[in-house]
Amino acid sequence: KGIRDQLLSIANRSDGAGGFIFSGQGASTPPFLDQAGGVAYIGVPGNIQTGNLDTFQLTIDGRGAWEQAASGNGRFETGPRILTTDPATGRPVVQLIDPVSGGPLVNGITGNPASGWIDAGRVVDPALLTGHNYRVDIAGTTPNQTYALTDTDLGAVVSSGAFRPGQAITGDGMAFTITGAAVDGDAFAIAGSRNGLKVFDVIDKAITDLNTPLRTAVQVTQSNTASIRDIDAVMGNLQSVRSQVGERLNNLDGTESRLAALKQYSSEERSAAEDLDMVQGISDFQNQQTGYDTALKTYAMVQRMSLFQYIQG
Repeated sequence: KGIRDQLLSIANRSDGAGGFIFSGQGASTPPFLDQAGGVAYIGVPGNIQTGNLDTFQLTIDGRGAWEQAASGNGRFETGPRILTTDPATGRPVVQLIDPVSGGPLVNGITGNPASGWIDAGRVVDPALLTGHNYRVDIAGTTPNQTYALTDTDLGAVVSSGAFRPGQAITGDGMAFTITGAAVDGDAFAIAGSRNGLKVFDVIDKAITDLNTPLRTAVQVTQSNTASIRDIDAVMGNLQSVRSQVGERLNNLDGTESRLAALKQYSSEERSAAEDLDMVQGISDFQNQQTGYDTALKTYAMVQRMSLFQYIQG
């Protein structure tokens, strides 16, 4: 909770000129509002730039920085979750989402959460990725359990076979592992990555998970795995924004140095003009003019000569 408050303070930091660093295209109030449903961005997406030839951003797009990280591993998301309210207790809870029904993802036989957990996954063939929703269903009992990976958008089984905890399951360019003691009827979801992962939503989910009582060891492991994955994603996005700002600061420093050099050159030229000895200046100009006229006449004579005349001298 303390880290959340610190980050909110940073997100609403003033720019020292009456505005806010992450206000986007400008706002007279802090761009992030902490309310009952979570933190909302109330700024104007985008940024303000200078209007001269050297354009520089005066503000940062707060929505892009704080609310548009790529979910999951950046290409797909295992165990997509939402923050909701338990109708029985009224407490906030984090639930895994079923890509078929859109409701909570539970064991199809017992109605309980899965007894195993799924990792963040990895890409093994980018060309085969579809961005579709998938579901992994576990059937049977050990040691004869099987799995089926289904593309729920198409209703087609992508891969199937013998299930072994900790052994990679692959399909459509993806690979992931399910660990723990998964049982008959357990299901796991996979969704395409989306650029809408919000920093404060990630933190709120982690806080809610930590405050939820009577969770099983599997639920704790799954929530911790997902929270760490999502925190890495939003921090990576903030780091990317920080790098972009650093690049702009370097460009600004370069422009400042160039303008300083130009100012110094102009000052030196002005000083030289003001200190010029007019008599000596006129004499130098006439000498330069005489030399120029001589060179021009010589060039004209050579131009009128034929190649043979030029060689003969």
